Amino acid sequence: MKNASSSKTNVLTSVRSFKRLIPYFIRHKSGLIWGALSVLATAGMSLCGPQVLRFAIDDLKVSITHHKLLLYASLILGVALVEGVLRYFMRRILIGISRDIEFDLRNDLFSKLLRLPRPFYDAYPTGDIMNRCSSDVNSVRMLLGPGIMYSINTLAIFSIGIVMMFRIDVRLTVLSLIPLPLSTIVVYFFSRRIYSSYHRVQEYFSDVTTYLQENFSGVRLLRAYGCFPSRRSRFACMMDSYITINRRLIATWGLFYPMMGMLGGLGGLVVLLYGGSLVISGRITLGAFVAFSIYLAMLAWPMMSAGWVLNLFQRGAASQERLNVILDGRGVDTSSPGVVAVPSHPPGIEFRNLTFRYPGADSDALRSVSFHVPGGSIVGIVGRVGCGKSTLASILSRIYDPPAGSVFIDGRDITAIPLGDLRRLVTVVPQESFLFSETIAENIGMGGRTKDLMTLASIAGLDSDLRTFPQGLETLVGERGITLSGGQKQRVTIARALARGASVIIFDDSLSSVDVETENEILRGIQEHAGTHTLLIISHRISSIKTADLIAVFQDGELHEIGNHSDLIDRNGLYASLFHREEIEEELARL
Repeated sequence: MKNASSSKTNVLTSVRSFKRLIPYFIRHKSGLIWGALSVLATAGMSLCGPQVLRFAIDDLKVSITHHKLLLYASLILGVALVEGVLRYFMRRILIGISRDIEFDLRNDLFSKLLRLPRPFYDAYPTGDIMNRCSSDVNSVRMLLGPGIMYSINTLAIFSIGIVMMFRIDVRLTVLSLIPLPLSTIVVYFFSRRIYSSYHRVQEYFSDVTTYLQENFSGVRLLRAYGCFPSRRSRFACMMDSYITINRRLIATWGLFYPMMGMLGGLGGLVVLLYGGSLVISGRITLGAFVAFSIYLAMLAWPMMSAGWVLNLFQRGAASQERLNVILDGRGVDTSSPGVVAVPSHPPGIEFRNLTFRYPGADSDALRSVSFHVPGGSIVGIVGRVGCGKSTLASILSRIYDPPAGSVFIDGRDITAIPLGDLRRLVTVVPQESFLFSETIAENIGMGGRTKDLMTLASIAGLDSDLRTFPQGLETLVGERGITLSGGQKQRVTIARALARGASVIIFDDSLSSVDVETENEILRGIQEHAGTHTLLIISHRISSIKTADLIAVFQDGELHEIGNHSDLIDRNGLYASLFHREEIEEELARL
């Protein structure tokens, strides 16, 4: 009962997986029809060969002439040439369509990945996603190309071949096909094992890819800490496990072929013994016996290829199921219908009893947070590590959606603002500076505006550094900006955020790699040259936000204190404690 239930589950899973491919089939339906017709024509021509040989043997047995030899040789050559041309078009059309669908599928995956929310990327590591977009897509392509092509070819040869065999002798055909039910049982048994084995292989390969991606990204850290031996040892263990899992799949697949070959050999034995007796008794001709034997040999290939086709379908089903996790994921609409225009005035922000918990977390990251940010003001947000500062930035930019009715911009609930419009209103300069392997100009310009890049760089305090670069803005920054210092990378990301022209700019501890004087110059530059904005500065340094119009102090996910610097110092609470500790640390650093 358990095996039957498992088999039924695998079949249903495969059907659901393949349903996701229907739109791609519809998109290329005309090509698929022509490809299928080419396969049928190729199978028909290949089945004509034994008939030509049958008539040739029977006719030449009566009398042999040069004319007959030339005629039958020409017919056999003609059939082979036509079959070869049809086989070329068969492969050209169907394999070509599989590549076209692969192209469409990769584009759809990339487009969907750009729209999937942050929780998806929290659940699936980069290496796993890369494996799905490479190895799994290739498995699906093999299913759509060779898998479909050989499936149609197998069905055509099998069905037409049996008809031709029945026309020669019914009893001989029935006896030669006795192993067929056993073949069906073998295919049914191995299909479940191949599906589950390949699924395990792909899942583990995702783990290997993730491990490689993390190590390649952190290779400089590994070199600095001398971690190569331990990493090599762990990778070797992972590869041993990967090879073990693959060997199980290979063993399953390797056992399938001998069993199918053995069953096909039983049919050949029946034909030799019983068919030979029919020729001796004169019930069938020698030509018919030869043609029957060729047809049976041609049926042996479909029976053998069934294993390979089955393997392609099971691999494709397992891979498509993994791809469906991405394709069927609930994406966010990042389009900008223009419902909300960027206001000419700096907007105000209000938090009303905001409580938020990360998906899967056991406790709230923020609890009952309520305060108002006046438009055009500079608001500092400070607190100890893990108090919820960055969570506030993630919610305001809707990387994570807050509860409805808890966060407002200019009086409008941000959950009611189309995400594309919200991203035009709010820009976050993240704590971790990420740069693409492009030029400084391209990294800044991708934020939206491409003009006045030098002005933006100057506002971000990057102009003095650019003068030391031989190529200025056209300097390539390398992978993740490796050629730049931490402070330079942060200033490039600041210039990139300014290029969007948003009305609300959130600095999520993004000035930690620059000194206080440079930080103050950057903030003054933003206010003087980039128009009016509402600024939220999240920082662990009191010196960075003490001149802010309003300071919100967080502790354990709650708003602990709020006011300006003087008021908070007079209260002698958490803020004053953090400020005095920072003063002592600065004094000790100067000694």
